[in-house]
Amino acid sequence: MPFNVGAAIRAPKVEQKLAERILSERQVFALLEAVENNPRDHALLRLLYNGGLRVSELVGLRWRNLIDGVDNVTGKGGKTRVVRLSRGTWQEPQALRTEETFSDDRVFAMSACNAWKRVKRAAKVAGIEGLPVSPHFLRHSHGTHALRRGADLATVRDTLGHGSIATTGRYLHARPDKSSGDHLAL
Repeated sequence: MPFNVGAAIRAPKVEQKLAERILSERQVFALLEAVENNPRDHALLRLLYNGGLRVSELVGLRWRNLIDGVDNVTGKGGKTRVVRLSRGTWQEPQALRTEETFSDDRVFAMSACNAWKRVKRAAKVAGIEGLPVSPHFLRHSHGTHALRRGADLATVRDTLGHGSIATTGRYLHARPDKSSGDHLAL
């Protein structure tokens, strides 16, 4: 066709549901406590949260990517970024490594679907109900919690591998800590 027949039609505005996909810090700790007796799942959940990783980045992670407390992540579009991990988060996968492990072996030899199931199982054991908790919830929670605790937008953007500061800025508005209504008499 010589013209766009859909140009006159307006698409409905997409509803923002980011706030529904952010776990509280208490819920994140409950997830970790739910897998306390499973070192692999504990390391998996901790890496998802502390590193702000996507599930595809987690299951694609190789031992050679973990160097001196840093995770070299290959993300969307083959872009790489460097994510510094907390000491405890760094140590957990290291404790899983055996003498038979090669540097090119995957840290978590599983599919993304399998990682999803582990997160869902942990949420069920932790008693987090009414939410379809997924690995991406931990990524959203990472961004929100880091900003609330004083991390600057640029650092969170770089850690999460966002192409735009505007994408990261969404975490500021997902669950605001302040409102002008706080200053009203009512």
